[in-house]
Amino acid sequence: MGQLCISEDKRATWPRRRGVPLLVVAAGWGLSRLFFRLALDIDFDASSLGWFWQYVDPPMLRADPWGSVFYHHVQPPLWNLYLAAALWLGGEEPSRLLAAGHLAIGLALHLGLYALMRRLGIRTGLAVGGALAFALSPASVLYESWLFYTLPLATLLVASAWALHRLARRGTRTPDAIVFFTLIAAAVLTRSLFHLAWFLAVVGFVLWVLRPHARRLLIISLLPTLLCVAVYAKNLAIVGQFTSSTWLGMNLARLVIERIPMPERVQMVRDGRIGAVSLVTPFSPLDRYPPALRRLPPINIHPVMREYVKASGVVNYNHLAYVEISRRYQRDAVSLIASDPCHYAQSIIDAWLLFAWSPTEYSFLDANRTHISGWNRLWNALVYGVPAAWGESGEPPDRLDRPSLLRHGGLLFVLVACMALAYASWIGIRDLRTPHGDRARGLTLLFIVATVLWVACVGNAVELRENNRFRFMVEPLIAALALLTLEHGLRRASPASSPNRRDAED
Repeated sequence: MGQLCISEDKRATWPRRRGVPLLVVAAGWGLSRLFFRLALDIDFDASSLGWFWQYVDPPMLRADPWGSVFYHHVQPPLWNLYLAAALWLGGEEPSRLLAAGHLAIGLALHLGLYALMRRLGIRTGLAVGGALAFALSPASVLYESWLFYTLPLATLLVASAWALHRLARRGTRTPDAIVFFTLIAAAVLTRSLFHLAWFLAVVGFVLWVLRPHARRLLIISLLPTLLCVAVYAKNLAIVGQFTSSTWLGMNLARLVIERIPMPERVQMVRDGRIGAVSLVTPFSPLDRYPPALRRLPPINIHPVMREYVKASGVVNYNHLAYVEISRRYQRDAVSLIASDPCHYAQSIIDAWLLFAWSPTEYSFLDANRTHISGWNRLWNALVYGVPAAWGESGEPPDRLDRPSLLRHGGLLFVLVACMALAYASWIGIRDLRTPHGDRARGLTLLFIVATVLWVACVGNAVELRENNRFRFMVEPLIAALALLTLEHGLRRASPASSPNRRDAED
């Protein structure tokens, strides 16, 4: 009887003991934020609200949130709906509400990172240390203090991996399936990089691995799938393109057309190889393009597609004319890639080199980065392995200069990331192929690896200049894989220290 009482007491205290590490992570994160805020003067920067290209003009969001977001064809709708809610609830000073929102998202990221690492089998102490170390990283602090969707997307991806493991481990319960499919759909509805193809590939892979439950999971996934398809279909209806963003052509033009010297481009236009639009720098104001491209159809269209500039005076790139401009850039860029891929290949190389940069080396983070410049250089040197971080800080590095790209690349980060991705792929495939393998872990690891590779490969194929910024979206996932590799190394060195399987499933 006494043994029974002791067993029941242990079971009663188990949830409390299990919650202690989460409290430690939350407390460590909170204390670090107080320190950075009070001692180092890190403040939330919401200056992007009024003028960023990706945002609907705030006066339009206030006056007609649903209509302006519906007719906003350059970005998926979820982030602008979030901004609209903040403008409505926050009144004349929405920055405080937005700052609180980013803090909550940041806390969720670090708690989710700990929970994900525990589900992957990483021991409690190492998972707590990893989550706290990430909380102290300059990138985590700076992106948490800047209004943009980079931090929310990093949180969504971590939460998606956690939810997928929970879904596979707990017998594909309906609430777990709803959470997972909703989270990955939210990523699609926030940024166009998470394409409908990525979403469908993830859903298809999950259904294939969990074949006994495929029919029920397919039914559960239908609503999130329809929401994603609806955004693409909406843009097909209003601008004639089945896409979540109409900027692909202008982004490709940056990689391909801008590489070609202007005299060569002029000759190409004379030869009929490219159009006159390619003589204009992508994302230029409308008055720099030929008048024929600036004409609007003789129909009543929403102001969000009609105004040349926003209330702040910056160009409104959601103007309807940019749809055809971008399409012509895309046609010229694809033609040049097919006829002479060298310029595009050089841009891809530079994009990957920039992807290896520290995510803190980004101009919109300058205001806060100056307050932690010493800590930032130390982190870049020791954790990322950036050669230039060991020297004195000087002029801002040139993002399009090859020697500068090499000197500011995180060599250690690249090495660790490649090793972690390779090891996680091997473990994931082994778990799925072995009859008694951990299928939940295998499925989760392959989802993480595929998502990191998607962001890196697709992002670097269509973007040049902000590649290290979108790397931050997958950096927590890479950190989790790196600590899993370390965990397995420690386990091999000391088998007796292997964590209990039940304990690893917090």
